[in-house]
Amino acid sequence: MKRYGMLFLLGVLTLTSCAQQQKAPNGPNKKEVPAGKGSAVNTTGDQLVFARELATFRGQWMGTLTYLDYQSGEPYTMKANIRIDQATPGSDSFQLVYEYPNEPKANSTGRLVISDNGRMLNGETVIKKTWGDDQLLIITEKDGEDDDKKALIRHTYTITSHSFTFRKEVKFDGAAQFIERNVYTQSR
Repeated sequence: MKRYGMLFLLGVLTLTSCAQQQKAPNGPNKKEVPAGKGSAVNTTGDQLVFARELATFRGQWMGTLTYLDYQSGEPYTMKANIRIDQATPGSDSFQLVYEYPNEPKANSTGRLVISDNGRMLNGETVIKKTWGDDQLLIITEKDGEDDDKKALIRHTYTITSHSFTFRKEVKFDGAAQFIERNVYTQSR
């Protein structure tokens, strides 16, 4: 598969695998809730996500995408820029526009959608959220597939006023540990 085809699939599978979601409650949440132990579902505690928290990372970002090439087994890094906007003012949905300056055929769009109750992001359960000291950390998990194999998929969003990292990790059925599938490292 050509590299731009793989990039398009990474972006689409990473950010648009959500079911149709609507509005989440509004309000601050500054408590930390520990991640579940090996479970994709942990619905206890206060790990709610709110649109005004994600709104902190609206705008233009520049950086890189590094992903694990399963064919070679080696990581590949390339330039990647992301523009993030709220889908409509006040909504709980955010539009992401991915631009790959050296591979424009791979350019794509995605969404981040908060569920009605704020416990899910893109159809994935929020297992941990912390907010403080100019940093928002959100970790989500769900059962899914990667490379046509069943796996637990984990996404980690680390957002500050000047940087954000979006990491996808995969733990295949029967595996002891997660592997890093891809990571966007961005700044402004």
